[in-house]
Amino acid sequence: MSVAQIQIRIGDQVAEEVQVPNEQLIDALRNRTPVTTAPPDPATFYRLYQQVAQSCDAIVSIHVSSRLSETCKAASRAAAQMRIPVHIVDSATCGMSLGYAVLAAARVARAGGNP
Repeated sequence: MSVAQIQIRIGDQVAEEVQVPNEQLIDALRNRTPVTTAPPDPATFYRLYQQVAQSCDAIVSIHVSSRLSETCKAASRAAAQMRIPVHIVDSATCGMSLGYAVLAAARVARAGGNP
């Protein structure tokens, strides 16, 4: 299981999601500082897919709802350049329900299931 981090912009500052402390995000929202997100770019997905492809013959790439983010589009652009099948899944959800879908996919993969 691998993760491509969503970018978060707080005012003029840009970082990956995991680099922003909760307190900083809460302070920004309280102070009405603009907070936006952006999906990883296709190059980020491509590099990640290349790494993963070294140890498998297909990739299942599960993403936050396309109604909320352009992440599926960026992933699809990268997938089109891969030599192995990359199955892009629009989870149509976010939060822990997305996490449950990823965990289920990991269980299927570990058991030798078909992508």
